[in-house]
Amino acid sequence: MKKIINKFRIDSRIRVGYGTAFFLLLVSYIATLYANWQFYEETLLNTRSKELQARFSALNLIIIISLLVAFSMVIFGFLTYARENKARRMADEKADDYEEQLKQRIEQLGGANKELIQMRSIEKFAATGRIARTIAHEVRNPLTNINLAIEQIKSDLPQEIGDLGVLFEMVTRNSNRINQLITDLLNSTKFSELDYSTVSLRNIMDEALELAKDRIALSDIKVERNYIDKVCTVLADAEKLRIAFLNIIVNAIEAMENGKGILKVGIKQQGAKYVITIADNGAGMDSDALSRVFEPYFTSKSKGTGLGLTNTQNIILNHKGNIAVESESKKGTTFSITLDAAE
Repeated sequence: MKKIINKFRIDSRIRVGYGTAFFLLLVSYIATLYANWQFYEETLLNTRSKELQARFSALNLIIIISLLVAFSMVIFGFLTYARENKARRMADEKADDYEEQLKQRIEQLGGANKELIQMRSIEKFAATGRIARTIAHEVRNPLTNINLAIEQIKSDLPQEIGDLGVLFEMVTRNSNRINQLITDLLNSTKFSELDYSTVSLRNIMDEALELAKDRIALSDIKVERNYIDKVCTVLADAEKLRIAFLNIIVNAIEAMENGKGILKVGIKQQGAKYVITIADNGAGMDSDALSRVFEPYFTSKSKGTGLGLTNTQNIILNHKGNIAVESESKKGTTFSITLDAAE
């Protein structure tokens, strides 16, 4: 009954149709009462009963026809509404089915797009590693020759070489700097041996936050933890995983404005995996910076080396995990790390 009332309230066609039929029925009923009253009154006051009976019969016939028309309209309106309502219901069901299918396809497309982004990130990381090894080979050999030549020249010259000593020192210092940059690049892009053990993600995250405690306090940043009520154990190298978390946390701190920063760290479970999120409300990144965030030596900081996030990606990939980043300019950045749960 409630469903019918709701349909009557919502659908104006029902109100108009049944209102018209009800009005005709009401008019017919009033006309019948009036005709009967007139008939009995004139019968009592007038002797021409046959004429009155004929008039009454004609009036009753009109009333009966009106009633039949009204009932026919009611039945026709009901059948028409039922047919249209069924067709509309079927159309709504089809539309709902199409909408659900569209949502599923969008979700599938979104998942496929994320997998594609991850695959491209891994491919880019592998390509960077190959380039780094090539550079190391091609650059270190000339650097070695330069250093040997400098040492030979210094040994062949007299003890008092004056300003030449400063120049030799400059060459040696910059040669060592280039060599160190190559070493850092190799270390940030090569797969290394891990000291696996069963560790708690919550403990590692808390330890990383503790290491960044001074920076957090100095920038007056609020930290919000959102962990699931579990130990959240994974098979990992605790030291390297702590470094990976710390790199992201430090970047987040440096991206936020003093006194207004909110650092959100969370751990949740998705099936047989744990998802670790580190989010800030800092400056964020545009699309170009976002696409290059894991590239070696790419940085927006004046004193940054641009290898921190490259090293972080290397650590996560070494753990057979995934790392993704979402960011929008002036709206903050969120890093998501996925790791297999320990059996």
